[in-house]
Amino acid sequence: MERLPLNYKEALMFFYLEERSYDEISDILRVPTGTVGTNINRGKKMMKEVCKEYEE
Repeated sequence: MERLPLNYKEALMFFYLEERSYDEISDILRVPTGTVGTNINRGKKMMKEVCKEYEE
């Protein structure tokens, strides 16, 4: 996760590790709820790419 941009890392951590809802994350990060969803999806894609690099 260290390699991810901060906005993606924060969204992923709040969603998966702290089990927060999109609305809660939106309030914490002060961004629209849609942005939270976008950041989570983009962060997941980036994490998949990072994991693929480690496999190779």
